[in-house]
Amino acid sequence: MAKRGHDEVAGADAGGPKPPKAYKNNDFLNSTEARLIRIMCELEEPKERLNANSVDNIVMFFGSARAKPKDQYEAAVKEAEAKVKANPGDAKLQSALVRLKKQEFLVGMFDVVRETCRLLSEWSMKRSKQGLAEYHVGTGGGPGMMAAANEGAALAKGKSIGLGISVPFEDGLNPWVTPELGFEFHYFFTRKFWMAFKCMGLVVAPGGFGTCDELFELLTLMQTGKIKRQLPIVLIGKKFWKDCIQWDAFVHYGMISDWDAQQLRFADTAEEAMQHLIEGIEALEQAEKAEKKVSSALSRRLLSECSTCAGNRDPEPQPKAVMAVPLLWRLIYMATVPHLCDFEAFSHELPVAPKARASMSDGNVSIEASVSASETHRDEGCLPPTLASFSFRAELVKIKSYCDLLWAVRLVRRSQDPLAWAAMAKRGHDEVAGADAGGPKPPKAYKNNDFLNSTEARLIRIMCELEEPKERLNANSVDNIVMFFGSARAKPKDQYEAAVKEAEAKVKANPGDAKLQSALVRLKKQEFLVGMFDVVRETCRLLSEWSMKRSKQGLAEYHVGTGGGPGMMAAANEGAALAKGKSIGLGISVPFEDGLNPWVTPELGFEFHYFFTRKFWMAFKCMGLVVAPGGFGTCDELFELLTLMQTGKIKRQLPIVLIGKKFWKDCIQWDAFVHYGMISDWDAQQLRFADTAEEAMQHLIEGIEALEQAEKAEKKDQQ
Repeated sequence: MAKRGHDEVAGADAGGPKPPKAYKNNDFLNSTEARLIRIMCELEEPKERLNANSVDNIVMFFGSARAKPKDQYEAAVKEAEAKVKANPGDAKLQSALVRLKKQEFLVGMFDVVRETCRLLSEWSMKRSKQGLAEYHVGTGGGPGMMAAANEGAALAKGKSIGLGISVPFEDGLNPWVTPELGFEFHYFFTRKFWMAFKCMGLVVAPGGFGTCDELFELLTLMQTGKIKRQLPIVLIGKKFWKDCIQWDAFVHYGMISDWDAQQLRFADTAEEAMQHLIEGIEALEQAEKAEKKVSSALSRRLLSECSTCAGNRDPEPQPKAVMAVPLLWRLIYMATVPHLCDFEAFSHELPVAPKARASMSDGNVSIEASVSASETHRDEGCLPPTLASFSFRAELVKIKSYCDLLWAVRLVRRSQDPLAWAAMAKRGHDEVAGADAGGPKPPKAYKNNDFLNSTEARLIRIMCELEEPKERLNANSVDNIVMFFGSARAKPKDQYEAAVKEAEAKVKANPGDAKLQSALVRLKKQEFLVGMFDVVRETCRLLSEWSMKRSKQGLAEYHVGTGGGPGMMAAANEGAALAKGKSIGLGISVPFEDGLNPWVTPELGFEFHYFFTRKFWMAFKCMGLVVAPGGFGTCDELFELLTLMQTGKIKRQLPIVLIGKKFWKDCIQWDAFVHYGMISDWDAQQLRFADTAEEAMQHLIEGIEALEQAEKAEKKDQQ
């Protein structure tokens, strides 16, 4: 401060102070107002460094931070025993020693993880010498199993990544992380984005809430198609994983399919783990090759059907056999075999009108756009019939590069959509009008949907998904949300019975269809969800009524929040609606869910593309958690919030209620996690179980009132 004051005085003598530039002002960058900028940095800076170091494929290793090699473990036990001996009445020290002794089994797992990573790095480096893709070890950068993995890579002289997180009980990255590939994150959700983005395989050693959070996150991303590749998943420690999580019970209740469970591979040795990884990675690569082969076959077919376009300068329409190939595919053909095509000659294939033209430029592409109500394209069959009424036509006058051709492909792909075509027609009309007035009128950058939906604008889309919900939630005075999670497959009784009848009719009509039979079997397993649906709906009705009564007394309101989809989410939103209360729906774009359920309060309905931004908002205003039976996605959401509380990222102690006592105790053996020392007795005891709406409400009210009392006490202490 003295130096800064001196500099400012000196600056004043020279004509004025010299304040820091905004992006060098640490006071601002560390402020609440700059949260979005910090998030942007945690998304962009890792990308730059990973790309600079040619890291494209990462095999992520997760597991307990408490694991130690044998010598360190024995030393830790001796130290803990000495502390207990010196303080015989200290219950905390005694509890810590008991838990430490439970973790002895991790010593062997530590060695397996380290050896697996050594073998993986050696295998990867051999592939690199053969010109094949490399696969790097990635971890959370901390101690325990993470250190074992990074050390294994270092023993093979391979690179490894450490995606660290600032938490009170971990002091920086372990020493085995490759320095230029070490990262420190503040936000769990940005860290998890990078754990998933380049992930090509997953190895999970024994661990607690955090490890389960990371495992279920990636299982969910694959199940929902957000990760489109089928990653190899290896769980190290067969007994541990089968004792703690009853995968067969999830199948028994119909919460996951047989295939979901069968994709998991178990290993007790490094050799087993490596075999599973290599098989999985090679299967991924074979699938990629097959995809390219299909693309190549398509190119050959198009080459045959469109051969007359090569070097053809005749403006007349091409033979019917060629014209039958859709315009989009002919452009793709050009992209595949550009050396055989005369781009300028081929441009007559695009919709064109020779009248009033306004010139535009997009890189090296010159486009002439026009509107002509009287003209029609000579190859109208290339376009859907619904487009015939639109008068906009565009012509590629010259294409100078491959990138230009990709632009043309995007242009035509958009033109296959009637709504997009209509928008293009309007834009063409506006551009012609602009030409008459002296020049084109291109869209402003923030109104250019082509740009906003592009890969280059990913960061902008993420910013929107962080900022827009904040604005709307604040505008609607939503400060406290009780989140409700659970299976999207749940139905009320009448809908469930109708679904069973429909499925039975399909099986009867197609007796040999194994998929239909499997779907019916799974549907019948889910009958127990009917009762759970009613409990969730009633809980939310009671919660909303209780909250509105508090509001009339000048007390804080608590709103129902869900993932916005069907099933248990719809039950929760419907319950709030029955009480005439507001409820939030944080939806996600996935193939098997079509928008939000009808019970979400319209102004509080959101649709996210990115799981991690959605989960940020699920946690940010969360003041309580109710979890009904569900599968991978439900467990992901549950373990995410348990981890955020355990690590202090959520500083308040939220009430957590699990609806369906039998289901949750059958599927997840909480006592087994305690038995192995992966969570504490207190971690397990904070979970509350309920089978009725009244039980659930009692737990919620007790938890919320305890939160409010703690907040009042904290304010009193500050005064």
